[in-house]
Amino acid sequence: MWSWLEKIFLGDLTNGWKEKPLVLVPSKAEMKKMTKKDLEKMGRKHKLELDRRLTKDKLVNQLHKHMKNLNK
Repeated sequence: MWSWLEKIFLGDLTNGWKEKPLVLVPSKAEMKKMTKKDLEKMGRKHKLELDRRLTKDKLVNQLHKHMKNLNK
């Protein structure tokens, strides 16, 4: 009899209340130490396709901005 009350008030806390996991964003200085291929792999991991024909600075800026926006 009380089980339905428990479901109403306590419920399954993960049902409908799923929080996005926070993404650890490396600093731009750390990203600049990586190769273009490593940046591309990291971008794909976070669902961002980077064009390696661009300069490394542009890749770092795009990836850093994208990863920061994932935490919002």
